[in-house]
Amino acid sequence: MAASGQYAKGFLDAGQFDAIEAYGKTGDIFIVSIGINDTNYSNAEEYHTAVTDMVQRAKAKGMTVYLVKQQGRASDVTNNPTLKGRWFGTTLDAIGQEQNVAVIDLFNLFFDYAKSIGQEATTALYMEGDTLHPNRQGAMKLAELAAAQIG
Repeated sequence: MAASGQYAKGFLDAGQFDAIEAYGKTGDIFIVSIGINDTNYSNAEEYHTAVTDMVQRAKAKGMTVYLVKQQGRASDVTNNPTLKGRWFGTTLDAIGQEQNVAVIDLFNLFFDYAKSIGQEATTALYMEGDTLHPNRQGAMKLAELAAAQIG
C-alpha cells in the first residue's frame, strides 16, 4: 500500500492506512516497513506515534503485525566503525516491545549478507549510481531475508 518516498505520518495522513484498516481481518499479516524518509520529514516522537497507531489499529482488526527495520545503504558494508542500524530502528524495537509485536532486523540481516558477498556484489544490488535504493535483485534478496523471519 505504500508509495515511493512515503513516511509513517504521511502514510496515515494521506489515507493509505485507511484501506488496510477497512479490509484487514483476522489472519492477515500487516508488515510495517517504513523509516528511511521519516528522518527527512518527521522526528522520532512522530514516528513512534504514527507506527504505534498503525500497530494498535491493525491488531484491533485481528491482524498479525511485523515491524521491519530498513536495510542500510550499499556503502554501509565498508563503513568503519560498523553501523548497528539506521532510520529509527531502535524506535521500532521499543514499539515492538511495547506492543508485543515482532521486529525483523532487516538492517543487520542484509548487512551480514552484504559482508559475506563484499562491496562490489552489494553495490550491484542497488540502482546504478544510487547507494540507497535497491534494484529488483536487491529487493528480491531483502524480501527473501524478511520472509525467512516470518516463516
